Amino acid sequence: MAIPILLKILAVIVGLAVTALVILHWRTIVDWFRGRQTLVESDRANIAFSLQEKLQTGRFKTVYGVFNTRTNTLKEAEAVESAKIDHDLREVHRDSPLVIVR
Repeated sequence: MAIPILLKILAVIVGLAVTALVILHWRTIVDWFRGRQTLVESDRANIAFSLQEKLQTGRFKTVYGVFNTRTNTLKEAEAVESAKIDHDLREVHRDSPLVIVR
């Protein structure tokens, strides 16, 4: 189930601007989602997600946002490249590069 969603999200995030940070904290992502709770709840097809990739340089690229599974559109998202991620974020993505945030 997660693979089709992952492919759809990847298809639409290509043009996002990337913010660079030294360390990305899970709390930062949670706060971002809290600020968009109305958007997430406005349509049952809207899902909150976090997608993470470890780059060949050792840095991390993390994209988090709201994706509509019915229209296959990215409603809002941020992309961050960071040198490090905190323990909580590492745990969230321990089993999968794509996490649906509830």
